[in-house]
Amino acid sequence: MSSTLGLINLKHSMTSSPKIDPFPPGHCEVFDLKPSGKVASVELIKFHNFRDEPQHAAYDSLGKLPAGTDRDTIKGNIRLLFENAVRKRLMAHRRIGCLLSGGLDSSLVAATLRKLMKENNLPYPLQTFAIGMEDSPDLQAARKVTRDVPDVTQHE
Repeated sequence: MSSTLGLINLKHSMTSSPKIDPFPPGHCEVFDLKPSGKVASVELIKFHNFRDEPQHAAYDSLGKLPAGTDRDTIKGNIRLLFENAVRKRLMAHRRIGCLLSGGLDSSLVAATLRKLMKENNLPYPLQTFAIGMEDSPDLQAARKVTRDVPDVTQHE
């Protein structure tokens, strides 16, 4: 079955041409879905101006990294940069989710994200998503991560 079947024979009569305005960059819009199926705009929110310094600039600590080539300095720098990269993703207007492949990278991102969510007192659990064939090694590993990381819910 084609996913475009819902668009076949779509008709809507209008007495005049619709006014189409471009959506302004750096904005988000809140809508209200009426019981009738109609949608009404509730609020248009400006959250960024291109002239402003990006909010994530506070986490770009490349210039603030300790100098040195010893193993502990290098590991600390990697940890700091990685954690700051994940921290940037907390600057969202919606709930945070994480795609788990079952590998080391996505597992580490999920664990770090959960830690930072706790530090920021986010009031919801981390939602994780996994894609794969039933009982594949990837899905089994992703399930293990959701069991081992507290306050994580999984959707497959």
